[in-house]
Amino acid sequence: MFEEEEDEDEDNELKICDVCVTPISSHPYYECAACKYFVHLICSLLPKTLSSSSSSTSPYGKCQQTDDKNHKFTLYTSIKENDENSDLYYCRLCDKPTNGMVYRCEECEMIIDVKCASLPTTIKHASHSHPNLIIARIGDKRPRLCRCCGYYLKDIDGYRCIKDGCDFTLHLECALLPPTVRKHEWDHYPLLLTFDASDHPSDFICDFCEVEMHPKRWMYHCRQCDHSYHTHCLKTAFGYYRNIKFGHRFDLDLIHPHPLTFNYITLKKWCDICRYDVYTYRAFACASCYFVVCRTCGDKVLEWITLVGLSEQS
Repeated sequence: MFEEEEDEDEDNELKICDVCVTPISSHPYYECAACKYFVHLICSLLPKTLSSSSSSTSPYGKCQQTDDKNHKFTLYTSIKENDENSDLYYCRLCDKPTNGMVYRCEECEMIIDVKCASLPTTIKHASHSHPNLIIARIGDKRPRLCRCCGYYLKDIDGYRCIKDGCDFTLHLECALLPPTVRKHEWDHYPLLLTFDASDHPSDFICDFCEVEMHPKRWMYHCRQCDHSYHTHCLKTAFGYYRNIKFGHRFDLDLIHPHPLTFNYITLKKWCDICRYDVYTYRAFACASCYFVVCRTCGDKVLEWITLVGLSEQS
């Protein structure tokens, strides 16, 4: 009975694709059960190389180090050494860190995560009545306000409405927010992406950060429980850490006898080595005794382990 329940828990465990770092919700997909490595079927078919278009709707722009209008990208894993390195890379388009797979320009080393590399040039968004939003570079001469987060877009790529006289604009990452999300630790029901809640009878307070929310800014809201959250407060799902797959285990036996898991820290305040603040940051944590090590201390140990290994081989 116990084994059956354990197998059922594993089947119900949320699986995250190691290529695009998004949940796998249905079959078919590829799986390595031993190391918890999962890949969408569609992600396994991504092209190994691609080139950007020279058209005005290209999200990749001009190559930064050459006069070539096209980037020539190669697909590769963002983690150089999976067992000895916690380094993350930053996507040029969304400016978010990732440990999924990325495309890198062979000339200027510009990096784009696979989700941004697969963005459609034209979309229809539920928050806007006009039919088409296109990818475009939003210049400094005419900055535009993102209707989702309220921040200006200046000299970066975004989706803008093509209708004359319409200033509707979205950051790329804001445009791709999913319509619903489940956060079982915070709410029992699906949270719905809400675009305008100005007709709500009372003020909105984010149930995570407890800050008052603007009713015309996008939020995730549960109607049954009347819970609301800023989109950026759901950091591991849609905020700054949305392109990071947490849970990779590291053996740092020089400082702790148990394996430490690379995670987003929400239950402890300080690093047990240097006392640096780790709350709501990435760090290494022990699941059994919750010993926590900040990335700086953990990376120093990983570097030392690598150097010792190289010296023993020589």
